[in-house]
Amino acid sequence: MATTALFAEILVVGLLAMPWFVLAVLSFTRVQLNALPDLQGWEPLLLAVGLAFAYALGIVVDRLGDWAFERWDEALSQSVRRSNAPGSDLPDRAELRFRLMHKAPPLVLEFLDYARSRRRILRGVTVNSLLTLLVASGTVTLGPILGAQAIPTTAALSLSEVALVVGAGAIFGWWHIGRMYYQRSLVAYKLFGPGPEPP
Repeated sequence: MATTALFAEILVVGLLAMPWFVLAVLSFTRVQLNALPDLQGWEPLLLAVGLAFAYALGIVVDRLGDWAFERWDEALSQSVRRSNAPGSDLPDRAELRFRLMHKAPPLVLEFLDYARSRRRILRGVTVNSLLTLLVASGTVTLGPILGAQAIPTTAALSLSEVALVVGAGAIFGWWHIGRMYYQRSLVAYKLFGPGPEPP
């Protein structure tokens, strides 16, 4: 996968994480927006710092998604293998991908990478939705105790409902694209992958 594409994916995941992160900071540190100093004239620097922070936050969310989805991803891969190539002696996910990277034409790899890219973003949306749900719920339950509820209870509940719907849709999209990705990977492997070990 191109480094630029990977950077863009992680940045998108990080930008999607900013709302729940800001809400958490406002809710649990008692910071008031109207108490912040006037930052007029600092917009370019703030944008650069904000994008760098969003990228770093995206890396954290992406790694968390890797950990949370690993077993499910392996189960999905095995399910596709059983239904499309029963009894065959296929290499594991990583080896199959590396063989394709070595032998498949660039257009095939671009097609598969596009599916991987969409799955990474949907996985990030899922993790961010879960974290949004947790932060919004924490705002409702702990905000009054801490005396720093950043948003009204009705807004927090609405945000929780939106996070549930978006998260459920992202999980379904991740699963659906994953089945397609593993099916197409097997087709590509049958066409380009088998053969002698690469030197």
